[in-house]
Amino acid sequence: MMKRKFVGRLKDGEEIEIPFVDGDIVIDCGANVGDVSAPFVDGGATVFAYEPNTSAYEVLSDRFKDRKNIVCINRAVSDNNGTAKLYLHEHNDKDPVMYSTGSSLNSKKTNIDVEAYETIDVVDLSEVIEKIKHKLGKNIHILKIDIEGAECEVIEKLMDKNLLSDISYVLVETHEKKNPSLVEPTKKMIERAAKEGLTNINFSKRIKGEQSEQT
Repeated sequence: MMKRKFVGRLKDGEEIEIPFVDGDIVIDCGANVGDVSAPFVDGGATVFAYEPNTSAYEVLSDRFKDRKNIVCINRAVSDNNGTAKLYLHEHNDKDPVMYSTGSSLNSKKTNIDVEAYETIDVVDLSEVIEKIKHKLGKNIHILKIDIEGAECEVIEKLMDKNLLSDISYVLVETHEKKNPSLVEPTKKMIERAAKEGLTNINFSKRIKGEQSEQT
């Protein structure tokens, strides 16, 4: 089994390395155009990439159309199943793909346009994780969550169902700086994770994909 490592860069410039092997499971929530997914796909991991924004998803799905070890899903992850409004960035009209990273389920995010939105399907991430583990018969290796302000509800439910402790790496970007209403929920989420000993969770660190290397 080929051993590899993901080499990426965090938002503050810090480099991060994550070891993985062929067939390790990666769930990329808020995959956008696939820059984080790509090194794992190239390295032989099994990737599930969720991206709700239509413009970004078209690029994502076309990018990996010939790759068999990634499943691209045009849905948002949430703490429930159903439909929701995905609010678009206030400058979406200028470049829908460039500004797709700012779209959000949270109407209180400061840089979105509440009058411009897509109605999308949402899936309960806790059920997604349970189904993938059951179907593939092993734990998730990496869970990346960059969902522009919806992370608190999702992480709280995953903790409620004890689904994070056996995931090797959990990378969560928080968005309280762009949404003051998230300050207290984010603080509560991080404090709960620390209290429960979930040292595998890296909060507030946006990860940018760079490459995978053989080790």
